[in-house]
Amino acid sequence: TIIEPDPGAEFVYLHPDGSRRSVRVPSHRIRNPLHMFRVASAFGASPRKLLGLLTMNLRSALMRGPLLDRQDNVSMLDFLRQHDLPEPMLHWMTSLMNLFFVVPVDELPVSEAVLTLRAIVAGGAGRYHRGGYGTVAQAAVEFLEKHGGTWLPATRVSRIIIDNGRATGIETARGNYYAPVVISNAGIQPTV
Repeated sequence: TIIEPDPGAEFVYLHPDGSRRSVRVPSHRIRNPLHMFRVASAFGASPRKLLGLLTMNLRSALMRGPLLDRQDNVSMLDFLRQHDLPEPMLHWMTSLMNLFFVVPVDELPVSEAVLTLRAIVAGGAGRYHRGGYGTVAQAAVEFLEKHGGTWLPATRVSRIIIDNGRATGIETARGNYYAPVVISNAGIQPTV
């Protein structure tokens, strides 16, 4: 069960001059493209720095197919730094990335981050699942087992078994497991 979110979240930034600056981010899809400028100005961004933010957003929005695939070896931190964002905004964005992806930003591939961030922007600021996010994983396990799948908690996969260029199973200390579909949640870097 998804609990409908509050009208939004408020981000507060303590400026070096001691003033508090804040901006509200709605929990629904942001349809006003100028909203990012409100966010940036709350962080004290100069017009030149706003151009970097705009460029970063446009690049993220336009990355598709092979262009996105080429970002597998570029860290999100390096991508953010390419756009000369104000330090407070860079710190805020890297904090959000750590929260969303639970991986250091210098190890997060741009290719994975961009797809997820697009989904977040399209759907708003996020949702809370009754019972916590773990209930989503539990529902997935129940569905998997009901349909004949095998769930192997706390089991390290030592190798993905490839047959004729296609993933056909996994190798573990418990043995080999074969399936018509092999799904990895380890991320693109460790998987390939």
